[in-house]
Amino acid sequence: MENLFTRVDRSGTGSEKWAIMPQCVREKGGMPLSVADMEVPTAPVIIDAMVDAAKHGVVGYTGPDAEYLSAVCGWIRRHHGYEVAPEAISCTFGVVAALNVCIRTYTKEGDGVIIQTPVYPPFHNAVKQNGRVLVENPLICKDGVYTMDFEDLRVKAADPNNKMLILCSPHNPIGRVWTKEELMELGRICKENGVLVISDEIHYDLALTEEKPHHMFGSLGKEFEDNCVMCTALSKTFNLAGLHCSNILIPNEELRKQFKARVAIEGFSGIPYFAYKATIAAYTKADDWYFSMLDFIRANAKACADHIAKRIPQAVVSPLEGTYLLWVDLTFLGLTGDAFSDFLCSEAGICVNNGGRFGIMGEGFIRINLATEAKDLIYAIDCLADAIGRR
Repeated sequence: MENLFTRVDRSGTGSEKWAIMPQCVREKGGMPLSVADMEVPTAPVIIDAMVDAAKHGVVGYTGPDAEYLSAVCGWIRRHHGYEVAPEAISCTFGVVAALNVCIRTYTKEGDGVIIQTPVYPPFHNAVKQNGRVLVENPLICKDGVYTMDFEDLRVKAADPNNKMLILCSPHNPIGRVWTKEELMELGRICKENGVLVISDEIHYDLALTEEKPHHMFGSLGKEFEDNCVMCTALSKTFNLAGLHCSNILIPNEELRKQFKARVAIEGFSGIPYFAYKATIAAYTKADDWYFSMLDFIRANAKACADHIAKRIPQAVVSPLEGTYLLWVDLTFLGLTGDAFSDFLCSEAGICVNNGGRFGIMGEGFIRINLATEAKDLIYAIDCLADAIGRR
């Protein structure tokens, strides 16, 4: 299936990643390694399902019926060992939308929401734009390996103003897959202090090592299941972000009722038409493609890390346990903010994410999207290494 992972031309498709690529990178012949979607096509069985849906001819209002819910539950059972009741599933137009709904559902203006930085920028935005107080529980980094600061979390969870924690699991951008013990400790701290856990598990299928399997937060036990909302989607796994469809798992009936009431206020209804057939096909027929995709990402991660070690030995690459996003420490350059962005664009001619977008702890870091052909990654690393050499 190797030929399935060949980069496709996305020009003229409205691709956000390509549209925001700086002109200076275009002029140097670069490509974007930023926004977290893939440069390779999704599974053929999914494409066939969407083509069949188009041929049907009626693109009407669509909802998650029994077949759809069975497909979602079956995937989670097979790949995560977790039994989800169909009625526990609510659908939204993306995980970011769900995070905002959760904040408006379970907190009020002025309440504190804890995030573990450096972390996905929409976490920051969702808290601040909804008038809540952003409370950071910074991760601890040692030689590129990140762990949770439970001592700091205990202090912040004990503050009665802090009502919610948004967990990133697996973590974007640092690539950690949290252990069962880490998640249970976080869960106990939050439960004891009345802090609700919103677990963003959009990368849940992208655990890359057998030693570190992904644990869905609700699978840890009843006490944790009752104090969480799990946000899942097939968008990262199958490169279907443009379908804007997420499956939100809320086992606690009261929390689910509150969430659905808020969704009704927000005006969500059903799921996107093409997402219906795509989800059923992905979760029932695309296992072989999925396993091959994981091998593709593993190979790219190794090639990228090895080439960085060779060309930029001063850089520190965080071990990639999950996601297809590589986190690289370039703080030895002494560049931050706009100066760092200018260096990456104008001097190196590459388009990656400036780590400062993920919080102050990300200053001087970059996030590289590995979901393209290996030659694209090697080219970008060489451009970066050459620019560093010129300095």
